[in-house]
Amino acid sequence: EAMRPAIAAAWAKGAELAIGDMRSDLAQAFEHEPVDKEVDAHLGEMVTNVTDGTRTRVNAIVLDGLEAGATVNEIQQSLMQDRGFSAQRSLTIARTESTRAVNAAGVNAWEQMAAQLDMEVEVKWKSQPGARDAHKELNGKVRGEQGVEGHWVSGVASAEAPGQFGVASL
Repeated sequence: EAMRPAIAAAWAKGAELAIGDMRSDLAQAFEHEPVDKEVDAHLGEMVTNVTDGTRTRVNAIVLDGLEAGATVNEIQQSLMQDRGFSAQRSLTIARTESTRAVNAAGVNAWEQMAAQLDMEVEVKWKSQPGARDAHKELNGKVRGEQGVEGHWVSGVASAEAPGQFGVASL
């Protein structure tokens, strides 16, 4: 529950970015209720193996960073300074929280717009240069083409959006 405001803010930002990429005739009013349900469904998956106090503070740091438009590296630095996390743990938390929320919200926004217009949307994985091997293997794949409808598949894990595999290494 302590992470909810940061995750909800990231989802809202991701949806805003996705809607901004849509043609003006496709961009319609974005409904927050489905986003709220998704945020609630994924709470508790985000940050693990920390005390409630640490989770609350991580929430504040991530939320402040997202609201300020901070980069993942800037959020990482804030986590290291405030909570004493190692550089690697801070980077993992910052990257995971930001990526998961923003990407899931973007996919959700496109799905909402497609549903409102009675259209289908095709979501394709785009890996960045230097991406980990699992992400390179997903590059260019359309969600659902690997045999699990509405999901990308990597090994035994599947996800509806980047950052939702439930496995830290993905």
